[in-house]
Amino acid sequence: MKAHEMSELFALMMLAWPNAPMFQNGKMEPTIRLWTLCLSEMDFTTGQAAVIRLCRTSKFPPSIAEMREAGEKIRKRVKGEADSVISSLRNETPFHSEKIRLRAERAIELMGGEERLLTPIDENCSRYNIEDFRDAYRQVWREETRRTVQALYSPDAAELPE
Repeated sequence: MKAHEMSELFALMMLAWPNAPMFQNGKMEPTIRLWTLCLSEMDFTTGQAAVIRLCRTSKFPPSIAEMREAGEKIRKRVKGEADSVISSLRNETPFHSEKIRLRAERAIELMGGEERLLTPIDENCSRYNIEDFRDAYRQVWREETRRTVQALYSPDAAELPE
């Protein structure tokens, strides 16, 4: 994550926890640099989702370690959802929810359609392009997360999606 992205996350956290001491010292630049250094491997969208998750579950602003933990849980959840979709496709079973079905359809569309989802091995067998599907599924999830965060800044946002 970059410093300007971390600054945006801090703006979200300041909205959620305006009276927290970490936002009162007036010297945010060194704090943002430290968080950026410690969370450099976390992508911005996962950081946004982690802040939203922490807003729902914590009375106090997170530590760097709590932010990392929330981001890792989100990363694992999205990977697990993508793997669950592949399993449903293989077994021809229904998806867990309508939201997951729509994400799966969008991910397959981003991959270039069903013909890119499967690679023929021989005339009787095909292999799922699991990594490509996971990447496309993460991209769909990122788009949804960006829209969720943008809704925070919309004056007519009635409710935020998960």
